Amino acid sequence: MADAVGGDGGAGPPGGPALPAELGPVGDPVGCRGGATWHAPKGGVDMGLTVNNTLTAGAGGKKGEHAYVPFVPAAGRQVKWYTCGPTVYDSAHLGHARAYLTFDILRRIMEDYFGYDVTYHVNVTDVDDKIIKRARRNKLIADFVAEHAEGFAKAKESVDAAVAGRLAKLDKALADLKAAPPAEDAEDKVKEEWETEVKETALKLEQATFTAQRVATVADAVSGGVDKILADLEAKAKELGLPPTPEVMAEWPLSQRLQSFVTYLAGTEAAGTETGAKADRLRDLAAAAEGVTQSPTKALAAAASDELGEALDKQFGSGIRDHAIFNEHARHFEREYMEDMKLLGIRPPDVVTRVTEYIDGIKDFVQKIVDNGLAYESNGSVYLSIADFKKAGHHYRKLKPGDTVSAKEMAEGEGDLAGDGAEKRHPNDFALWKASKPGEPEWDSPWGKGRPGWHIECSAIASDVLGPYMDVHAGGVDLAFPHHDNELAQSEACFGHHQWVSYFFHAGHLHIKGLKMSKSLKNFITIRQALAKQTSPVDGETSQTTARHIRLMFLMQAWDKPMDYSDNEILNAKRRERKLRQFFADVKRLDAEDWLGSGADLGWTPDDRALNELLLTTKRSVHAALCRNFNTKDAMLALDTLIGGVNKALGAAVNGGGRPPAHLLVRSAGVYVTKILRTFGVVDGSDDIGFGAVDGGGTAAVDREAAVKPFVDTLVDFRDEVRGSARAKADPKAFLVACDRVRDEAMVKIGVKLTDSTKDGVASTWSLVDPEVLRQEMAEKRALELQKQREKKLSAIDKKEKALEKALSAQDVSGVFDKATFSEFDKDGVPTKELVDGSWVEIANKRSKKLKKQLEKAQGDHKKLQDAAKGDVPKYIASLEAEIADLKASLQ
Repeated sequence: MADAVGGDGGAGPPGGPALPAELGPVGDPVGCRGGATWHAPKGGVDMGLTVNNTLTAGAGGKKGEHAYVPFVPAAGRQVKWYTCGPTVYDSAHLGHARAYLTFDILRRIMEDYFGYDVTYHVNVTDVDDKIIKRARRNKLIADFVAEHAEGFAKAKESVDAAVAGRLAKLDKALADLKAAPPAEDAEDKVKEEWETEVKETALKLEQATFTAQRVATVADAVSGGVDKILADLEAKAKELGLPPTPEVMAEWPLSQRLQSFVTYLAGTEAAGTETGAKADRLRDLAAAAEGVTQSPTKALAAAASDELGEALDKQFGSGIRDHAIFNEHARHFEREYMEDMKLLGIRPPDVVTRVTEYIDGIKDFVQKIVDNGLAYESNGSVYLSIADFKKAGHHYRKLKPGDTVSAKEMAEGEGDLAGDGAEKRHPNDFALWKASKPGEPEWDSPWGKGRPGWHIECSAIASDVLGPYMDVHAGGVDLAFPHHDNELAQSEACFGHHQWVSYFFHAGHLHIKGLKMSKSLKNFITIRQALAKQTSPVDGETSQTTARHIRLMFLMQAWDKPMDYSDNEILNAKRRERKLRQFFADVKRLDAEDWLGSGADLGWTPDDRALNELLLTTKRSVHAALCRNFNTKDAMLALDTLIGGVNKALGAAVNGGGRPPAHLLVRSAGVYVTKILRTFGVVDGSDDIGFGAVDGGGTAAVDREAAVKPFVDTLVDFRDEVRGSARAKADPKAFLVACDRVRDEAMVKIGVKLTDSTKDGVASTWSLVDPEVLRQEMAEKRALELQKQREKKLSAIDKKEKALEKALSAQDVSGVFDKATFSEFDKDGVPTKELVDGSWVEIANKRSKKLKKQLEKAQGDHKKLQDAAKGDVPKYIASLEAEIADLKASLQ
């Protein structure tokens, strides 16, 4: 344990609040951006880990940069960690997964690699402006559908008005933005924020315009028939390339088939193109039309749920008062969130709390701040006074320094249902307790009926669970300000000390097409959508992106930087998993051999020593990477180098016929790779090497006959096929076909991956793999083969079309020279006069030579055509046309 440098927890900034007693020994104060100071904890165990701490941004004079600082907890190996949990108003998407998976990886590294004892606390926000609005709107839309169940025309009038209002609002907002761009000398940040707001508003306007199209589609389906609309949509989809429906999808509704088509296009050259976007819109329109068969009014409301909900809430939202409506909504999405975290393989928190279960504690926390003279009551609400807070020696803001607050930040800080702010002493003051308005849940308090402010919950609840000081606070980067800065302020105002948190971790955004993935922009992919099985519209084969693929994708990114989500990134993750799986299979195969009885020397060869040095270097590289701000990308690349070295050693032995690398050394490499991947959460189970049991639960409870049946059945079927071919005296190729079929079909079904050897006398190898993974690999292999066949046919079509074009131009030599332009031909057929500006002029000698070459070329092409056609040119041309037509037809 390091000695104190700057004193103990009782000291603090000169003339300012003291440090928490729980913080213990600290280093000298470090100056950060905006004049804030930070004290490095010295009381815990230093494992050499340095981290990107948002609190120390700009330390050392590096303006706008994050300086990595040593991570040391306050006491021993104990780490008290709080993470802002979900606001449970809707389904979680991959943007949320970016934060929660990121912190799961960081937590695992802290616990399983560095050996820290982490107490991990997550809070669920179950009362919030977004929850209130969404719950109210859902209730009002349900009432609207029930009221207009038999009155579609009247319902459409309301929906049309709501959509028109939304379009007008967004159109004006975009025009206003474009009319007031930042000044040329404005800060880059201001320009970037303006550009982003323009893009976001344009996207919202585009989405609202499409909403009007969805509404029109529902109306057309009601008036003209659902089948007609769906037939028209399917015809448009076929124009985009929708293939014939595989048998397995024959009974699927059009919207579901189009969803498969959209997913299929995302993995082809159409990814990110207008073709994919059009298919996506057709899918939405098909779903809207199909909804009419259940309930026309419900389909209409669903087509414009946001616009209709907003309009209804403005009219009737204040009449919703039943707490059960808000609670039921929150509980539904709370459970869904917990299930999603389990699907992603995220380690459960040690503590989970809810805001609604801490109302009394939150009121006590607010009262203490009021008693400390740093908050005031106004019209039933309580606000933190920033001016009084600063006068008391505190610093605001620490994570995003500055005195100005934009209108957008102000709205984020107070929530969607905030008032106009007239009751605040200063615009920067923020609500600790909000007086409830009609249509909002309410609880009794010393200041009247109200509810917690957005920021207060984290301060009050985290402090109750972890105490008045914590080591780590984590959340998405968008929470740094105002949420986390306000948390810090109100916590320090309550406890009267400085440095409530020592380390702030902020995960980078997940972007899609250049914009942050978010609910407000409707550009999100839910976690369940991302993990759902997909069926190919080409061959009916299924594929799936797994939680492991998503985790591998995140591991290859810096955790604290923005990252772009794309199908290509997922494809790279799948390739990485495949590479790891093959590595583990090769290591296990060597490990299973009788190395003691092989007759080979057990000592290390020079190649073994080199491989061992590579293993040691990898361990050092991985350790250095993880110590350097949890740099999982560099750690994974170091593992790649080790895997490449092992593969090279194994390959040299197979191809060169020499002694394989030392079994125990290769095993050590496999064990180490498994250990690190287990630390990252990529590997499940407790196997020394590899991803764990194929079925996830072992086969101990399965009787012997059930266990061997699929393998014996495969062998018997293969034997029957071979015997049948032998009796029929089939072509020897039939036996090779049978061998390929058992490898690519039968073995796949039972989860056995068979890899053929390319060297005579060397046996094929096998490994156990999840059958679903093998099916996906085979589907991808078949898709690649189909793509190659398609490219081959396209090339053949291009070649034959060029041949046809050449044949058509070469079949008549007399048409080489246009008689309207040339005249008076010599004995060889070369023109001697040419029409120029309405007059016939003699052709110059140089020009005549060029025309003669042109004629000779045409005559040569004509002769080649005669030879190719064997004298029957019309038949030859007809043959080319037929071949082109057949090739084009085969593409469909």
